[in-house]
Amino acid sequence: MPRFLLNDLLRYWRTVTVDYQAKSPARSMYSLRYLKLIVSRKLTFAASVLPLLALAEEGKQLSVDEFADLLYETYSRPALVRFVSAAASLGADHPELMTSAKQVLMIADQFNGLLGDQSWRDKIDEASRHDDAKEQDEFAAAHRLGRDLQGSLEEMFFAEPLLPLTRSLLVF
Repeated sequence: MPRFLLNDLLRYWRTVTVDYQAKSPARSMYSLRYLKLIVSRKLTFAASVLPLLALAEEGKQLSVDEFADLLYETYSRPALVRFVSAAASLGADHPELMTSAKQVLMIADQFNGLLGDQSWRDKIDEASRHDDAKEQDEFAAAHRLGRDLQGSLEEMFFAEPLLPLTRSLLVF
């Protein structure tokens, strides 16, 4: 397991979230930037960490050079492809993991569809200027996607076969 790489990914995620909070005016919690943090950025982080956990098991029988080549090949792929490949590798004997992974992909698809809709983006931007933004239908629906993503990722990372790896490599 390349712990330095894992550590850098964890530090990057924490920096992104702390930096967001430090640079954000009070109302930005209701902005498109906030929604991207809780969906797109979180998904990118999960798609970067999940393959490392999958490779932790695969890499035990590889030489350092072979493992480096496998890392390069894995991280040359787009984030969602990495996520799907790692989930499929880990979920072969764990259908509940695959169910959660499918939910994550459906959320990503829905959110990407919203991001591609300029009128939706305009509504989110306009709503962020008002105190009742979080009650606006468009914002509330996107925020719900963020909560659903969080739940699906927790189901994945805190269930077999990932739980031991999550505990030993991500939590402590």
